Amino acid sequence: AYDGDQALLLQILCGAAQPPPENPDQIRFIELSEEDQGERGMIDPWGNPVHIVADWSGDGRVSVGTKILDEKIAVWSDGPDGKNESGSGDDITSW
Repeated sequence: AYDGDQALLLQILCGAAQPPPENPDQIRFIELSEEDQGERGMIDPWGNPVHIVADWSGDGRVSVGTKILDEKIAVWSDGPDGKNESGSGDDITSW
């Protein structure tokens, strides 16, 4: 999972000019404005970091908190209360 190194993941997904080896063809999967990015990566409308985990093992599953999801990538925001509830509570999720 890249949850701990969001800056690298964003370079990969945004097709960085000096691409990491995971995206050598500089394919742009997402486009973010400067206001959507914080010092630690993508931020939500409440100013909190967005969490991203990806399936780099190729088994089609990711771990979010204590949950195992049948997803290749999972993205969630802490929601209005600013608490990371691993996709529960008022968190806003991609799954």
